[in-house]
Amino acid sequence: MPAISSSRRLGIFALVVLVASTPSAAPSSAPDAELLAGIRQVQEGDFEGAALTLDGVARRLGEDPGRTHDLAQANLYLGIAYVGLDQRPAAKDRFRQAIEADRDLRLSLDRFSPKVLTLFEEARREAEAHRQTPGKGGAKTGWLILGITGAAAATALVVKGTSSSSGTAQFTRARFGTPVIVCPDGSHGQPISFTILVDANNGTSEQVTVNSVTSTIVIVSSDIPSEIGQASSFPSTVTPDTVGAQSQATLTIASTLLCFNDIGDAPRFNEWSGHATLTTSAGVFVLDAADRLRINIP
Repeated sequence: MPAISSSRRLGIFALVVLVASTPSAAPSSAPDAELLAGIRQVQEGDFEGAALTLDGVARRLGEDPGRTHDLAQANLYLGIAYVGLDQRPAAKDRFRQAIEADRDLRLSLDRFSPKVLTLFEEARREAEAHRQTPGKGGAKTGWLILGITGAAAATALVVKGTSSSSGTAQFTRARFGTPVIVCPDGSHGQPISFTILVDANNGTSEQVTVNSVTSTIVIVSSDIPSEIGQASSFPSTVTPDTVGAQSQATLTIASTLLCFNDIGDAPRFNEWSGHATLTTSAGVFVLDAADRLRINIP
């Protein structure tokens, strides 16, 4: 993990202070190593890494009815990580899950920032209101986001690099390879895969190598207005990662987003825009997907 500057460390400690036991009774089993690792990542300001670690921990512990204390802690600190990533709806959703796992869970002002406390208390009020309304249905509350970045601004194709005397390297026609995805009913943080296809045309006399790739998808249409602008940017891979001299290829950028779909809620869908950045031996290429990714939430 990159070194964290002194100023950023101050901001991190303003968000969450060193972990201590919660008011809930301590679990009788040994501490969960992955859970402790995820909490440590939050403390160190590695919110992206913490989101990935703690999501996996929460899904695993959710299948063990005897680990409700640890499950509450996993969701609590996952929510704090999302606060650090400015993903308020996702953070509140995790706080609600933490409260459902441990209804006695309380946060103190001396350990957590006002920003965390405010959102946590909002989640508590909503959870209590939901419990007091038997048979309540309503719109889907699961987000297909839980992303690593905030809302991403739209970008046009940008090329920064060099070309040989025999031609140029171009990366164009970004579009979703999986235009429709279904988030299964009852999913809780289930990773689902999507792809973005890019046409590569290497007119140079040298092989072009893709050194790194990132992708970001952003909700642009949703039945829930607060979802619009939410973004996801989990790690991406690209295949193939080289384009031979004087040749063409279709690159497949693969990534994931997390699927949340509560059982019993009304069907809905949302739509996402896509952005990809390719750092290559011929320059940096930033592309917008020409179409939209539709997520069906049955």
